Amino acid sequence: MLRSEMNKRRPIHKLPAEILGSIFQNTLPSNGFDLCDSYKEGPRMYSERHMRILITQVCGRWRAIAFGMATFWRVIDMTTAQWARACFERSQGAQINVFARYPLYNTVETPLGTHGTRIRELFIEIPREHQCVVPTELPAILPPVPNLECLTLFTRSDSWPYTHPSIDSTPRPRVFPSPPLRLTKLVLNNLCWIPGGIPLGQLTHLHLSEGTKFRLQSLLTFLDQCGSLEKLILANANIVDSPDVPGSLSVGLPRLQLLTLGVAYARYSLGCFLRRLVLPPTATVRMFVIGGTLGDVASLQPLPFTADFDTIVVERSHQSFTVQAGVWSSTGCCSTGGPGLFFQFHSKRTSPSPGRTVISRQTSSHICPALPSFASWNPKTRRADAGLPRSSCAPP
Repeated sequence: MLRSEMNKRRPIHKLPAEILGSIFQNTLPSNGFDLCDSYKEGPRMYSERHMRILITQVCGRWRAIAFGMATFWRVIDMTTAQWARACFERSQGAQINVFARYPLYNTVETPLGTHGTRIRELFIEIPREHQCVVPTELPAILPPVPNLECLTLFTRSDSWPYTHPSIDSTPRPRVFPSPPLRLTKLVLNNLCWIPGGIPLGQLTHLHLSEGTKFRLQSLLTFLDQCGSLEKLILANANIVDSPDVPGSLSVGLPRLQLLTLGVAYARYSLGCFLRRLVLPPTATVRMFVIGGTLGDVASLQPLPFTADFDTIVVERSHQSFTVQAGVWSSTGCCSTGGPGLFFQFHSKRTSPSPGRTVISRQTSSHICPALPSFASWNPKTRRADAGLPRSSCAPP
C-alpha cells in the first residue's frame, strides 16, 4: 500500500493517460501502425511483442492504460496462437495489421476468420524451406479482406540460383477467396510466383525486389494491367530479355510519379525494360547502381520527359558519386521536387577529392545525348575534364 502511494506521487504518473498512451505507441518498432519500413529486412516482430510485455509489467497504471488502448495492439503476430488471441481481444474494433508466417496452420486456432473486415495490412513471411512452394491453399485458409490496403509477400532466403525457371505471370494462384477491392499497395520480395485475384488496375504502389528471373514480356504484360501506379520500385529485380518481345510493345504508366531502380546486375535487360516504358513528363526516375559506371545510364536516353532538362550535377564522395539531371532551380541546384533523373553509383574505390560539378546547358537543348560523354568519368576526374560545354560551374 505504501509503495503504491509513493508511486502515484512520481512525476511520470502525473501525465494524462492520453500522453502516456502516445509515448507507449512510439516505443513500438511499428509505432503501432505500419508493419515495417524496410522491406529488405522485414518487420521486427520479436521486438514488437517484447516492448508490449515490458510496458504492461512496469506498474498497474501503465498496464491499465495499455490494455485500454485498442491501437496499442493493432499489430498482431500470428506465429503464436495464444498471443494472437490476446491481441485480437485487446484491439477491440480497431483496424489491424497482421503478420503471419507460412504455412498458416495455426490460424485455425485464432479468431482471424471473424476479423477479416478489420485487416488493413497483411504481411506473409515465407521461410527459406518453402521458397519454391506455390501456396495454392491460401484461399481456403485466409478470410475475405474487403478493407485490405497493403499486401506484402516476403521470402526470407538468399538469392535464387540462376538455373531456376523464370516467373510466369499467368496463371497466378489466388491468395484470398475474394478480391481485396481496396488494395492499393503490393510488395513482392524474393518470390518465384505472382499472386492472383488482385485488382491490379487500382494499385498505386508496387514494390518488386530480387526473386527469380522475370522475363521481360511477362513483366511488361503484368505492368500493363497496373495503369494507376504512382510509385514503382524495382530493387535488383532479375529481368531477363526475351527475343520474342514484339518491337512495338510498350507500357504506359500515365500516373507514375516515381520510378526507383536498384541495380546490381542485369543492367542490359534493365535498359531494354526502360526503353519500353512510356512515362509522363512529371515523373522522376531514381537509379542506385552498385559497382557500375556512368555508361549504365545510356539506356535512359530515349525518355521523352528529359527534353526540358538543362543541368547536370555531379557530386563525388569517398565511396560513391551521384549524377542528377533536371531543371535548374532558383536555389542554384537541380530541382528535386519535380521531374528529374537521379543516379547514385556505389564503388569500393575511394575518391581523394570529393566535390561537386554543375554543368548547365541551354533549356532548348536535349540533355540526354550529353550523358554518354560521362561514360569514362570516374570519381577522380576534375570538372575541367568532363568534356561538356557549360555555362556555369559550382566550386568543386
